[in-house]
Amino acid sequence: MAVATARITDASARFMNALVALEPDTENSGIYGNKPGYHGTVAENLARNPRDYSVQHPLDKTGPRDKGRAYDWTHHKAQRGDYSTMAKYGDRLEKFFLAKDPRFYGWREALGQTDTDKAAEALDFDGWFRRVPDSTHEWHWHFSEHTAFVADWDNKLCMLSMLKDQSLADYLSAGGKLMKGALMGIREDLPVDCVPNRWWREDAETNPTVQYQFWMTQVWDHSHGAAVDAAAAKADAAALRTEISVVKSELAAIKALIPAAGGIDPAALAQLVQAAVRDGLGDALRAGGQAIDPA
Repeated sequence: MAVATARITDASARFMNALVALEPDTENSGIYGNKPGYHGTVAENLARNPRDYSVQHPLDKTGPRDKGRAYDWTHHKAQRGDYSTMAKYGDRLEKFFLAKDPRFYGWREALGQTDTDKAAEALDFDGWFRRVPDSTHEWHWHFSEHTAFVADWDNKLCMLSMLKDQSLADYLSAGGKLMKGALMGIREDLPVDCVPNRWWREDAETNPTVQYQFWMTQVWDHSHGAAVDAAAAKADAAALRTEISVVKSELAAIKALIPAAGGIDPAALAQLVQAAVRDGLGDALRAGGQAIDPA
């Protein structure tokens, strides 16, 4: 039986126990583990390898940084070569995955069996793609949860409802909540270039007219409650405007090569393209610290 610890939230322990209760002959095979990925905490992963995939998403940069965020649910029948039980739940998740069900918003991935063959399958809920996990997932389900919701029971209810094959409509009509928009919203009445002031924390029930979304933590770090440096945001915007201006100038130069009567001067166009490629390569090399002359 899973229990809350310094590295496991009450909600996580409760979710793990709910998984085991779904199916006889299954067990909890781990939530927290000091290793790369979602079983490890954010703090541990950042110290070990800041590029670990489990600490890149905005929803993994907010929330408690000292908790495990993954669940291994072992199916003993699958260990004996019978994948039917695992596939039952995988088939349900795959159905909702193909529908891009919003209940997946607080979750990163599910690795296990979506069919009854030996090879395992994986569903990624951020990029909405499939991949092939390692062979250990032939006999256990692995669910990764975004850090922002690791202490949130409602996010676990989202996953449990899909594992039980409950439709989205039935889930919502029964009072189920969606996690998308639970943290932040957008002030539509403020100008776009007023980035730091457009973001604020809001509860969905208090202002249903606002479009609620959680966007990049570059705008607001929810775990520290600190707004991003406005000067840095403006500098990024200025750099982007400069790049756009350069592209417009290049397009104007290409347009000038097209005679009014129609047609393109192939020699002149080739020279322009070669010059653009050479300049772009030179910029890239210099940015990488290389002193190579691309010409």
